[in-house]
Amino acid sequence: MYIWIWTAQSFKTFGLIFAIWKFEVEREIKEEADILANFFDDLEDVQDFAMKNNPVVLLNTIRVHLNMLRESENHAKNIAWMKRFLDPDVTSVFMRRSDCPDSNESRHIFDNIDIKHTGEITMNDVMWHGNQMSKGAFIDEMATLLGCSESWVGLAMYSLDNLKKRKKHGKELDEKARDALVVGDLWKELVEKGDETALVIDDSRRALLCLFRMIQNCYESNLRHRSHPLMEALLETEPLSMGIARRYIGVVEPLMMAIFRSDSQHNEDYETARDNTFGWYEKMYEIERSNTADAYSPKLEIVEKVIRTPHVGDRVIVTKNGSQYGNEGVVVDPHWFGRTKILMDSGVEKSYLFPKGEIRILLEAGVVE
Repeated sequence: MYIWIWTAQSFKTFGLIFAIWKFEVEREIKEEADILANFFDDLEDVQDFAMKNNPVVLLNTIRVHLNMLRESENHAKNIAWMKRFLDPDVTSVFMRRSDCPDSNESRHIFDNIDIKHTGEITMNDVMWHGNQMSKGAFIDEMATLLGCSESWVGLAMYSLDNLKKRKKHGKELDEKARDALVVGDLWKELVEKGDETALVIDDSRRALLCLFRMIQNCYESNLRHRSHPLMEALLETEPLSMGIARRYIGVVEPLMMAIFRSDSQHNEDYETARDNTFGWYEKMYEIERSNTADAYSPKLEIVEKVIRTPHVGDRVIVTKNGSQYGNEGVVVDPHWFGRTKILMDSGVEKSYLFPKGEIRILLEAGVVE
């Protein structure tokens, strides 16, 4: 009797355990299938967007239209003056009297600057003259002297100030980088004025940023399928490759920095950070950051360090309100389904959204206090 009851109970227990095991197996299979399905959906989204916005075509479009701005008769003069403003040799000839626009006002301003009456003025002469008046008055005079818009002269002065700051930090730009700065600033001003060529460049820039962010998100959100042949094809053949990533950084980042300089000029409290995609692709393909794709601003480089992506081994503190607030831990997976997984000092694992400020980096991996 007791044996029969015990046997019946054993079968019930075994059946319950088997049912739980089967449920867990089916749940894991379904979860894996859902993750795989999400991976394929992400891939499809990237491929569909890339079909409509081919990165090679977009990069070529930007290059061609930037050359159109450089060579345009309407803008070549502005570019030439801007380059003279930013020339590190402040003792070379900035302007001759024969270069003055055909106006008495322009020649009168030139003569006031040319106190030695040589018929030539240097950037040193120009800056000495500017120090004798307010910044606004100086910009007005320079616009009249050069025959340029006041906004263009203001932007040139702002860029010149940035270069002086960089020089103090031992980070001077070469001629190629200065050219990218000049053309980028011209492009940004023309975008604000609704110039057709500049707007084509801006549309291509926006599409490239969107595509490269989608590719980055696809990789980071699909941890289990990073070695999948389709993922490898996405990053190595189409729509992406090391060559395209290198061109993307070199072409798009100077445009982003032009936006930063323009916005900073109009708002002293304005702060931005280097777009996350630039550093991510440099790391992905081991691309060395070039001088041309530099941020141009020491202030920006400081902000970039603050908002950088966490790495494995970084020590962090929880800043999100809750039971773990103020507790510390170590990053074990910075890309755990779009979150950062932390091994807390207490031994438990938690995950947080770094971009939303839920954790803050205290010490980078490999750095000794």
